[in-house]
Amino acid sequence: MNSLPPPQRDLVATAVVLVYVLALVALCDTLVQRAWISSSLSRKIVHIGAASWLLFWSLYSSHEDGPYWRLNVFVPAAKGVELFVKGAIIRDPNDKDVRSMSRSGNPAELLLGPLQFTAVMTFVGLFFFRQNVACLIMAAVGVGDGIAPIVGGWIGRHKYRSPLVPKNADVKSVEGSVGVFVGTIIGYYMFALIAIPSEPLIPVSSVCQYALATAVVEGLAPSNIDNIAIPV
Repeated sequence: MNSLPPPQRDLVATAVVLVYVLALVALCDTLVQRAWISSSLSRKIVHIGAASWLLFWSLYSSHEDGPYWRLNVFVPAAKGVELFVKGAIIRDPNDKDVRSMSRSGNPAELLLGPLQFTAVMTFVGLFFFRQNVACLIMAAVGVGDGIAPIVGGWIGRHKYRSPLVPKNADVKSVEGSVGVFVGTIIGYYMFALIAIPSEPLIPVSSVCQYALATAVVEGLAPSNIDNIAIPV
């Protein structure tokens, strides 16, 4: 890849990311259709997997090579447009994205968490490309928030409900919140060491503080806006 000049290098990198995302969604859709995993678990696998798109950033050219590095946001931006069309216009409950990304099978749910997530990815890719803050944000909104319901569903025993959500909203667990904290820390170091290995790491104390804040926000925010609330 490094031998290719921009923009060829960036086009090839974008093709690789596109294949990765399509394969991820197709795999989860197949697993849901065969009843091997639930739609909620599929949604979180896609959530974590999509956040890992920044692991491909090393394939792109640098800022010094021109504007072509901005192609890193092509896939999340295009996916966001696709989700909007499917959730607001087509509204097909049998669509693979609806099956793999929605909680209840309602196409309108694509306009909430999934669409917000692609917006965050696009913003991060444009303004924080190859920066530590990008790894921290995607670790929080992708890995930490993605792991929370998985951990909570498996071992969550100590339940609580945020005062900011309706009484009929889903409860969360202390164990899930701990999962957010741990997942954010692990996700940051994984992303930073692979995506930007030449950059100095953020101090451990700062990463832990951000992870703690992420756990608090994830626990308090309504589930349909947490993908926006966490990075903010």
